Amino acid sequence: MQAKLRPAPLERRLGSSRWCSVRTVNMTAAIPRAEATSSSTASTCCSTATACPIDFKQVQGCLFDIDGTLCNSDPLHFQAFQEILIAEGFNNGQPIDEHFFRVHISGRHNPEIAADLWPDKPEEWRTDFYMRKEELYRNLAGTSLKPLSGLPDFLAWVDKRGLRRVAVTNAPRANAEMMLGGLGLTPFFEKVVLGEECTRPKPFPDPYLDGLATIGLSGQASKALVLEDSPAGIKAAVAAGIPTIGLTTGQSAEALKAAGAVVVVDDFLEVMALIDAQGCS
Repeated sequence: MQAKLRPAPLERRLGSSRWCSVRTVNMTAAIPRAEATSSSTASTCCSTATACPIDFKQVQGCLFDIDGTLCNSDPLHFQAFQEILIAEGFNNGQPIDEHFFRVHISGRHNPEIAADLWPDKPEEWRTDFYMRKEELYRNLAGTSLKPLSGLPDFLAWVDKRGLRRVAVTNAPRANAEMMLGGLGLTPFFEKVVLGEECTRPKPFPDPYLDGLATIGLSGQASKALVLEDSPAGIKAAVAAGIPTIGLTTGQSAEALKAAGAVVVVDDFLEVMALIDAQGCS
């Protein structure tokens, strides 16, 4: 289904003179690629348009993660996991810290998280555990979710250029629908690809391969662009052969680079700065 409805007009708030320093790296993958793709030749910091390995003029479709990409939801997930793990007596009732959350939880698929946290529990118990955690997250999120800085500008750019767009997430359907609805973005995307409905979730490439098929770019991954915030998501996108921008909402730049992001930014204002520098706004 191709989206015909669009979000309310989103005025550009970033002048073409603004320039944000971003970090670029060679594209690598920890999982074998599903298709070949050319490697990028970036080095340390992207200070000119030619240094950026992404040619925004050639992009025909964008694939977006949701959690931590469209909005900074990781703090709420961290709080929900802290509360439910304390209640269940994990780590002798001591709260997990942010490092544990980033390394063992953030961006991963719920069944894998639960299996690692509770290897001795039966599957039925683990399923109930993460379903209760997600309900707690939705209660915490409510109507408090806000778009990441610069997101309205970037979505307006996507809309202006008529690019195909799809959301690709490891989140459960209820979470994805709640977040997109709360951000007013439900009609913006042609499809929401759920990792739990694919043969394999992120960090495997299946969800992003599904997304490429949705936007008519199967076998043309170099013409697509992924926006992601987690190592698992970046590995999935890179394994599908798609150039990927990493957002540092919940992970360090180093972790995103190691996962294979070709550009690392703090928010969408910096993505818009790259686009402006290429004269592609």
